[in-house]
Amino acid sequence: MDIQRMRCHRDECRPVLPNHDGPEREGATPAQQGSTWLLVRLTCFVPRVRCLAADPGVTCQYPFKPECSSGRVKTKEFKRTTALVWSAMASRFDDKSASAPNVFDGDQLRLWNNYHRQYWNSEERIRPTSSALVLADGLSRGRRILELGCGSGRDAVFLQRRGHVVTATDFSEFAIEANLHSPEASGVDFSLHDLRTPLKFSAASFDVVYARLSLHYFPDSITRDVFWEIHRVLRPAGKVFFVCRSTDDVLFGQGEEIGPDLFRSDGQIRHFFSQEYTKDVLSAEGLFAVDSLVLRDELVYGSHASVVQCLAERSRD
Repeated sequence: MDIQRMRCHRDECRPVLPNHDGPEREGATPAQQGSTWLLVRLTCFVPRVRCLAADPGVTCQYPFKPECSSGRVKTKEFKRTTALVWSAMASRFDDKSASAPNVFDGDQLRLWNNYHRQYWNSEERIRPTSSALVLADGLSRGRRILELGCGSGRDAVFLQRRGHVVTATDFSEFAIEANLHSPEASGVDFSLHDLRTPLKFSAASFDVVYARLSLHYFPDSITRDVFWEIHRVLRPAGKVFFVCRSTDDVLFGQGEEIGPDLFRSDGQIRHFFSQEYTKDVLSAEGLFAVDSLVLRDELVYGSHASVVQCLAERSRD
C-alpha cells in the first residue's frame, strides 16, 4: 500500500508510509520519513480555513472543524497548503527527471482562477453541457448529487432545477465565490475543495458523483485516490458519471511528458485516459462495475475534444 492509499477517519489518521529503503512500515514517525510525512500531514490534516458560507452561522463541513464566516473567501491557508502539496507531489516522480521538482509548483490554482475570470460570461459557460443532459436523462428526481469540479456551476444549477439535491465543489475560489453570489445558483450547495485531499463528506452521502473534465489532472497514484474517495462517499450501488480527455484527443502528446499519459502544456497539466486505463482504475479492488464506457466527441471551450465518458456503479460491499 502506498502513502496515497492512506485513509482518514474523522480526526484520526492511520498512515501506512512507504520506506524507500525497504518494505512498508505502518505508523512511521516524521523523523523516519522526512518529507514523506509532510505530504501525509498535508493530505490528512487540512489546515483550519475559513470556508465559503452564504449566511453567518452556516454549518461548514470543510475537513476537520474549520471556522465559517459569511460571504467572503478566506483562502490564504488554502493557497499555502495547495502550493505545498503540489511541491511535495513532485517527489513522487522519478528523480532522474530534471523537470520533476518543478512539475507541481502551485501555479495550477492561479491558472484556473484566471481562466474562470476570462471566460466566466461566455455563452458556452451558461448552457448545461451535453454530459449533464446525458446524466439527467438517466436519473429519477430527488437524487443527491455531488459534482466535482463545477466551474461556472452551469451543470450543478441545471441538475438542481431538474429536481435533484446538488452539492458542487471546485478547486478555484474565484469560481466558488462567483457561484455563491449568483442568484441563479442559490439552490446549489457550493464549497471549495482540492481533489488531492480527502473529500469532506461522510461515507455513503450521495447517490451520484458527477465529474466532467475534472479528474484528469493528476498522476496515476492521485487519480486512484480520488476514485477511492468517490467510492467512499457514494451509497452502495450509487453511480459515478465522469468525462475525461482521452488518449485519442488532439492535445495528447503535446508539451512535456511528466508521467504516463500525463503532460504539461502551456502551464496546464492533463492526464489522458484510455478505455483500458479507465477500466483498470475502476475495477481495482472491486471498487466499481462499469455500466457504460464510450469514446465520443465533446465541445470544450469552443474546440472539439475526444473524451472518455463512463458510467459506473459502486460496489455494494
